[in-house]
Amino acid sequence: MQLDESISIKLDAVCRQYGVKLLMARSYGLVGYLRASLKEHRVIESKPDNSVEDLRFHQPWPELQRFADAIDLASADDITHKHVPYAVLLIKAAQAWQKQHGSKLPSSSSQRTEFKYLIKSWQRQIDGIPLEEDNFSEALSNASKVWAPPRMPSEVRAILEDKAARVNKESDNYWVLAAALKRFIDNEGQGQLPIEGSLPDMTATTALYLDLQRIYREQAERDVAAVTKHVQDILASISRDSGAISGTEIRMFCKHVRCLRVVRYRSLEEEFTGSSCRSDSLRQALTAEDSAANASLYILLRAVDQFFSKHRRWPGLYEQ
Repeated sequence: MQLDESISIKLDAVCRQYGVKLLMARSYGLVGYLRASLKEHRVIESKPDNSVEDLRFHQPWPELQRFADAIDLASADDITHKHVPYAVLLIKAAQAWQKQHGSKLPSSSSQRTEFKYLIKSWQRQIDGIPLEEDNFSEALSNASKVWAPPRMPSEVRAILEDKAARVNKESDNYWVLAAALKRFIDNEGQGQLPIEGSLPDMTATTALYLDLQRIYREQAERDVAAVTKHVQDILASISRDSGAISGTEIRMFCKHVRCLRVVRYRSLEEEFTGSSCRSDSLRQALTAEDSAANASLYILLRAVDQFFSKHRRWPGLYEQ
């Protein structure tokens, strides 16, 4: 049995009042749609299509910089030279470039080409011909990570600026974590998000790769510890148990910090009422090739419901 629109609106209002998630299933023959309705849906792991590697080649922390500085390309034997991780090559190249350009990174197309030539100049050669070294090829293909590091996603920035991030005793754990994240960025993070800690595959000796992997993981642990301290301080300030949010939850939040999302759903009353429905968005959906079919079905299903509300029968059905 399909619910009348007026009943659906009342049911939605009750569910929202008591914080119950509502999933409306609407079908008509072989077509239909699902409508989720809740005040707020908070997501930690949104599973984006493309993962972002935040490796900090442009701004290495002290331990990472010392690791790169300890590797001397000029004195390395040929085997070691061709197995220096491309991460180290890019950190060295970024440092050398910034020394020559007033701490600035490559910005123009010509500068980026020059930056790549700098990396190529470090390759070993025989009779003026560069040797094939996979690590240098990897450094060249990943050079853009130096001058175009990942930025804070707009969705994450919106969460940090959301009024819900000004927490109180009734705040959900998610918003306490968001408030702690903001404090971290303003202090220990120096404007950066916590580092995730994983390292992509790269040509390297086992020892060098494991050492580099350890450095990234240890920094991720330090970032988690700093966020944890902010969480505990915030919980204490709002008269909640400092251990109310588990270490596992904090760690998960930091690991997927770039995937944070908050979705707020409009009520069914707002959707069904002509004065507050988003008619402009619907018109755009009708004209867009990838959404026109679904938007048309939505309008038809709504028209069917309007017809039933008025005539108390479905279109095409008549009393005998």
